[in-house]
Amino acid sequence: MSEIILSNEQISVARYSENGVIRVNGGPGSGKTLVAVKRAIFLAKDYKYAEKNDKILFLFYNKSLKNTIQKLFNSDENYKEVKDKIEIESIDSFFVKEYLNKLNEEFLTFLKSAKNNKAFKRSFEEDRKERIENILKLRKEEFNRFSPKDTEFVLSEIDWLRNCCYTKKEEYIETSRLGRGNQPKLSKTDKEEIYKILDLYRGSRERTLRYTDFMILPYYFILL
Repeated sequence: MSEIILSNEQISVARYSENGVIRVNGGPGSGKTLVAVKRAIFLAKDYKYAEKNDKILFLFYNKSLKNTIQKLFNSDENYKEVKDKIEIESIDSFFVKEYLNKLNEEFLTFLKSAKNNKAFKRSFEEDRKERIENILKLRKEEFNRFSPKDTEFVLSEIDWLRNCCYTKKEEYIETSRLGRGNQPKLSKTDKEEIYKILDLYRGSRERTLRYTDFMILPYYFILL
């Protein structure tokens, strides 16, 4: 992948010398992620580290972006010099590794108490995929827009729903789904089906047991 040339405006953001938060606005494909990558490399080269082992943390929200982001880093000729100073992680995996795994027992003890001592059973990414795939196989007559081959896509959308704290169907249906890169735009019909899959995925509200992803637990922790 050849090196990408930035516009003057993108360069001014990537090499901004002041401390503080920078918010970059723009539509899908406008170069926001590219600017973030360039800024991470700039900071890794020029940042005055307080400690010898300090690093620049680059977080992204969707696991499907990982390969694209890594390619953008690799396309910069300066990345080789500073790659040991940049940690690239999805926000979910970073949160699990740096927070939940370290505080697991304390966290779950608190949550069980706050949530009326509900039981917790551990499951993994493959379990989640299998759960979605089974829904799409066993209830295929209910879904016109998605099939088992769309399992990963549907699961990534469910994760996005969770991360945005959309707890009501109406909120999700009416929201604009921007920032999906080259992935297809979702219609209201698509979102209706995804929300139905989500409800089946978690289990009926009438049942005693309701399936909840491990990664939604931090949101309970914050809200309680």
